[in-house]
Amino acid sequence: MIDSVPILQSKALADVSVVTPCKNCSEYIEQCLSSVHHQHIKPREHIVIDGASVDGTVNILTKSYNSGGLTFFVSEPDSGISYAFNKGITLSSSKYVCFLNSDDRLTPDHFLFANEGMLRDYDIIISDISFERNPPRRLFPQYPDFSSKVIWKPPQINHPGMIIKKSLFESLGVYDLNYEVAMDVDLFYRALCANASVWKTSKVTVHQSSKGKSQSEWKKALHELYLIETKFGRVPYLAKIALGLRMIKGQVRRSIGFFKK
Repeated sequence: MIDSVPILQSKALADVSVVTPCKNCSEYIEQCLSSVHHQHIKPREHIVIDGASVDGTVNILTKSYNSGGLTFFVSEPDSGISYAFNKGITLSSSKYVCFLNSDDRLTPDHFLFANEGMLRDYDIIISDISFERNPPRRLFPQYPDFSSKVIWKPPQINHPGMIIKKSLFESLGVYDLNYEVAMDVDLFYRALCANASVWKTSKVTVHQSSKGKSQSEWKKALHELYLIETKFGRVPYLAKIALGLRMIKGQVRRSIGFFKK
């Protein structure tokens, strides 16, 4: 049982590279960096891909790098999150890659609970996510059997909760630059269709911020989801109906949240 795994010393390393894309995130990047640095089982490396920040983010990254808390970072103009993810994959040198946004953070036992799946050589290791809302919302993966059959419900799996074998990108291809928000859904569907093996920790070890692009550009995310579903064979008019229902649900949820403020 995973629950019985003892707490290992912080000098232990998991064969995983953490990739963090960021731009102008000085307000919260330190929490992200700290959550990676203080893991019970540390990742082999932490790589930050910065999109030419001008708000002091680079100073924070430089300080973390000089103190040994960050393995590598680069700061230069780029073409968005998918591009930054792919650059991080290229730069990574570990067996697995984990993608953590600059406004998200990991619990100290994230890699502790995921390590068994990595040691067993699974293609993807998935952890549950807690959305930082009021109250917090737990995100449960909707593929309990993780079969190769794609079901037409948004996979409740976001990239911060996935640890992916680097060789899987070599066989499936990297993130599709055509998607700015829902690139992780497209990748997961490709992995399912390729019969990728999946290990699920059933533990909430990721805290995802409500400030991210998937929330601020939620309508674009839903439109990309529509495109992805039709790409994988959903009947277009059914996909459009689902898109409309999701738009209504999203607007209602945000309206309720507005009046609760």
